[in-house]
Amino acid sequence: MIVISTCIVFTGLLSAYMLWKHYQNSICLLVGMLIQIIGVIVFEIFALPTHHQKYQRKFFSINIWLLCFIPIFYISEYTMTYQLIDGSMSRILLFYLPTFLSLLLSFIIFVLIRKYIFKNDK
Repeated sequence: MIVISTCIVFTGLLSAYMLWKHYQNSICLLVGMLIQIIGVIVFEIFALPTHHQKYQRKFFSINIWLLCFIPIFYISEYTMTYQLIDGSMSRILLFYLPTFLSLLLSFIIFVLIRKYIFKNDK
């Protein structure tokens, strides 16, 4: 079930990216996030009855890297659209900053999941 749910979450990320490149509007990112939410719901429906925290730990440790990209991408595109940051460094900053923030946020959540949420499960 972990593989199927992860594939659904990855499909949501990929569809959001492809739709964004084609249509350039926020609804494309919303569609991708909804597909990712469906992937998480599918996993939780089948993982909760078994009560194996090992599976939940593995799922969230893998998929947190995929779930953080769309919100960070949306914030960066919103900032670029309304030009909230001006200047010569804005293009470079807004090109690399979302990726860096997404990886940093994913790493922080990954560490929190591994250490504190599932600390009793070995």
